[in-house]
Amino acid sequence: MRVVGPVGLATSFHPLLRPEPPVRPSQQATISVWGSRAQADLARARVGIIGLGSVGSIVAEALSRIGVADVVLIDHDHIEQRNLDRTLHATAGDARRRVRKVTVAKRAMATSHTAADIIVRALPVGLVSPKGIDAALDCDVLISCVDRPWPRWILNMIAYAHLIPVIDGDILARVTPDGRPLHIDWRIHTVGPGRACLLCLSALLRSDAALDRDGLLDDPDYLCGLTAEDYERYNRRNVFPFSLSVAAHEVLHLAGNDRRKPACRRDRTSALRRIPRRDDRHANHAM
Repeated sequence: MRVVGPVGLATSFHPLLRPEPPVRPSQQATISVWGSRAQADLARARVGIIGLGSVGSIVAEALSRIGVADVVLIDHDHIEQRNLDRTLHATAGDARRRVRKVTVAKRAMATSHTAADIIVRALPVGLVSPKGIDAALDCDVLISCVDRPWPRWILNMIAYAHLIPVIDGDILARVTPDGRPLHIDWRIHTVGPGRACLLCLSALLRSDAALDRDGLLDDPDYLCGLTAEDYERYNRRNVFPFSLSVAAHEVLHLAGNDRRKPACRRDRTSALRRIPRRDDRHANHAM
């Protein structure tokens, strides 16, 4: 049951239909950090992961190991060679066979989970498809691991229209013309009732969502006419260490989003980390 009140969104579970799972020896270290009550809520929540690429594959592994027992994976894409340096558990064989990203994540979770039993629904569809939307609306919380504006716009709407918290992560990396790191930002937000939305946080632009919805961000002619700043915003460079950080913060937001008494208190809107160069005094930050 989800209820909106003065302190935001509160979620509770029926004690007979969704009883608290027993404490397992394989979860002792996890429970010692945030307690059995928060662990019971995490274990009973149905968590949806949107996007199983560089960030989503790490989030899936983390949820499996901390004892989340009901997970929905949504991603239409398959493994390619260019994904192997960023996607956890993906192999060269997966790339040759064009294995779906949700299949790779589900395969790994089947052997790494610490819950007594785990239910993983792997849907090889996009969020913007009817099946993707239906599956997302059947979750208790959604973790956004996509970088496209249109799916993030939809997730932002779901958070408020359907009272489903959405944890969103964002990475922006700038490099010099000769390929050296210049400025790297990553931000994590939990959006939903009682919290600022992605547009209010300047983490998402209406214009970007409209361009993505209309297919212009896949149009080479349109992309050629972009300014350098806009092109960098849409390009979204990423490497595995950045994904590790974003995934870790998203999972911590989930652990701290306990419906009654947060186990790990986080900033209500976002967490921001920056790695600027010493000579980067004039670089602009745009999310």
